[in-house]
Amino acid sequence: MQPAAEVAAQTRMKAAVVAAGTTEETMRVISQTELMQLTRTELQVLLRKIVCELPNLASGSSELRDAHATLQNIRRALARPDFKAR
Repeated sequence: MQPAAEVAAQTRMKAAVVAAGTTEETMRVISQTELMQLTRTELQVLLRKIVCELPNLASGSSELRDAHATLQNIRRALARPDFKAR
């Protein structure tokens, strides 16, 4: 049985990955509020997954714009001076 904190972290990361469109779902912008729930490591993993998906997105598509907006939000979250690692 997994500790509750580990299960919660996995659930947050799974939700972020789905939002990032690394499954067959449509890419959507992940808000700062959602990103604040992730650890620094989870943010870095999510950033890398989205960057790897960029070549697969059609030029000028809404998914590409959403991916860029989410990347900007992740970079802002990582750069925040008050970032608290969870």
